[in-house]
Amino acid sequence: MTDTDPATRPRPDMSRRSYTRHDAFVAVLLFGVLGLAGLLWSAWYVVEDSVIARDGVLTTATVTDRQIETLRNRNGTNGRRYTLSVTYTDNDGAVHEQAFSVTSDYYLGEGSADTIALRYSRAAPDIAQIEPAQDRRRAAIAGAGGLISALVALIYGLLIRRELASQRRAVQDGPRLLARVTQRMTHGRKTLDQWRIRWETEDGLTGLSRGHPSADVPEPGTIVAVYRDPVSGKGWWHGDY
Repeated sequence: MTDTDPATRPRPDMSRRSYTRHDAFVAVLLFGVLGLAGLLWSAWYVVEDSVIARDGVLTTATVTDRQIETLRNRNGTNGRRYTLSVTYTDNDGAVHEQAFSVTSDYYLGEGSADTIALRYSRAAPDIAQIEPAQDRRRAAIAGAGGLISALVALIYGLLIRRELASQRRAVQDGPRLLARVTQRMTHGRKTLDQWRIRWETEDGLTGLSRGHPSADVPEPGTIVAVYRDPVSGKGWWHGDY
């Protein structure tokens, strides 16, 4: 069984979808979104803190509700979320209601009283704090997490770029070789119907394809065209383009 004229078929072009079809592209998206979310969350806390520091008004808020919620952590342990609901009146006489997630120390300490100290922005009374230190801590954690996620996304993106550069050199400047498919295997979850092939040329160059639908992946023994990168020496199957 042979590929369709593997020795003479026209060389493929690099598709603009090469990035999005790469196996690591999902990781770039995932960590990129997490990084952006973390940085935006951190920025909100920073802006909130700076606004209140600039024109904050100290007042007394009335605690209207207390809640302790049990959460299941990823490592299988249980955690708790402490929430205080309060009402307060701004300088114009408008009543505001807010719920704050607080630390256990604050909840069991200051938060156990009927009234608590609250600082709100004179210009934007809905922006308020009852535990400034915790907000700054959250900003630092969210910012660090966002930065790490963004860095991971960048690393994955650079790896994809380097790999695609090798693939582009191979098809544009490298020699065409004939290889035999030595193995056909599933890739990822079976429900996705993604398959990969291992191939080997007569001179011992081997490679592993990316994931493709089952109908696009040749059977073992099939002769296929591959292209060798003249810089790195890595080979790329025709079907990966």
